[in-house]
Amino acid sequence: MILNLLVGCFGTLAVSLKHDYIDHDANHDDKHVFGERGWGTKACEDIASAYWNQEPSVSGDRWYVKTRGGTYECGGCSAGCTGAGSKYQVQYNLSGLDNCPTRFLSEIQQNPFDCDAVPEEDQNGQPYKRAINIAVYGSSHSRVLFLHMWRLLAGERWGDPLPPEMLTEAQGGNGALGGYQVYSFDFCESRMHVNIVFHYKRYFLSTANDNQFLRVLSEINMTELDLLITEESIWSRYEAEMLGKNSRRNTYMRAIGEPTAPDGWILASVDPRTEWGEGWNVTSAFEEEYYLDWLVQHFSSRRTDTIIAVGSSESPDQKAAETADFMTRVAAESARNPQWKACVLDKRILTRPPGGMVCGHGCDGPVPAIQAQAILRSINGVLKRG
Repeated sequence: MILNLLVGCFGTLAVSLKHDYIDHDANHDDKHVFGERGWGTKACEDIASAYWNQEPSVSGDRWYVKTRGGTYECGGCSAGCTGAGSKYQVQYNLSGLDNCPTRFLSEIQQNPFDCDAVPEEDQNGQPYKRAINIAVYGSSHSRVLFLHMWRLLAGERWGDPLPPEMLTEAQGGNGALGGYQVYSFDFCESRMHVNIVFHYKRYFLSTANDNQFLRVLSEINMTELDLLITEESIWSRYEAEMLGKNSRRNTYMRAIGEPTAPDGWILASVDPRTEWGEGWNVTSAFEEEYYLDWLVQHFSSRRTDTIIAVGSSESPDQKAAETADFMTRVAAESARNPQWKACVLDKRILTRPPGGMVCGHGCDGPVPAIQAQAILRSINGVLKRG
């Protein structure tokens, strides 16, 4: 990490932190945006140029994230809540967070959108109404990002208890097929209506889950998405590290060797109707190509932008070569299908956060809070398009 000390025009000292491995040159957008630029790509471009910045104030040091597109604020940003010398020691599962005095991340009860960008009337002189449909489809790391988006939309502060139903297996869980949950919000005197759905997904290759996701979108009348947020699969990328001897292949081989095994989950592992029943005999490249082809097939309408979150915000230095190969595949898929509007949101760019900030499961804390702000702010650019 490079530490630059910048003296402000009024003599205040600002601290700017950038990661060594992130390229901030003038052509950075081309490495993160593929195909035609859409409103969702604004978030990818912002995060691609993002870096942490600290400025003293009368009420205490405040942290920001600076980007080419502007500044994102997170107040105390949970600084000092973890790390050597911290008396709070917030844990990976966020236990102890209530005691941390700097956990405040963003203002609550504040509209995340610019209502001045929302017209009063449509082209026919009628009251303007615009529905924005957003879907988040991925693992528990994507669920962390979704929950930060939900908090911004609902005006709920990070760290405060979530409604219990949001944490059930049916709504956000990781059973044989992914759970899901749907919410709607009105803004700008009801001229703008936001629908957002989260659906759980483990592996790149999961045809049963993908089919269920499409059914859910149809059932909730959200087949015409404005924005799909998905991910470089954490489960596929880190399967060996996460599951060890219980990988899909190892479990499948045990199951067919013990066809009468009483272990229900072992028998389920060979059932293609579950997320574990596929992928045991294919390469990583095959899985990735399947999923990108599926995304292109179902989400290439002119209305839909796709954000693919890549890398691990928990372990930003790991699997770099694999992530680079995946990004190359995304670019190649886009070149073959110019109607598909996609970009990559690199989750490694703001990690690891400085100043003893919290980075829990999925780096829960200020990092996904900033990413959620960037995604919602990008919506302002599409409102006048009707």
